[in-house]
Amino acid sequence: MGKYLKREITSIFLMLGNQCNMNCTYCLQHPLVNEPILTEIDPEIYDFLCETAYENEGHRINIKFYGGEPLLYFKNIKTVVGTLNKRNSVEFVYSIITNGKAMTDEMVKFFNENNISVTRPMVSIISSYIFTTPL
Repeated sequence: MGKYLKREITSIFLMLGNQCNMNCTYCLQHPLVNEPILTEIDPEIYDFLCETAYENEGHRINIKFYGGEPLLYFKNIKTVVGTLNKRNSVEFVYSIITNGKAMTDEMVKFFNENNISVTRPMVSIISSYIFTTPL
């Protein structure tokens, strides 16, 4: 962790991309959506995550999948979880922050099988209700 700065890292956010399936005015990512960012997974990320966890003296690290809308990058989520689970050297905990609009049965099954926590902000639930429910 460094000679001068020793700290415990409990969470790492993995930005999967910046594309989204909504256009919320309150979104912090909104200004970033003009140009898509590269969505390929850099293989070095796995070494970085495992090394960080090892230097963290074996404490579990929560990998938080984030993005514009991370469910649009479900293939990458499966790749990251599968690759890290195969390493078996460190235990990771996974979570995702999503608006939930792209959720499929396949995703629910995968998240349940891999004990991935899913967070859906209350604002997205209210927005979905307001814009899809007839008055």
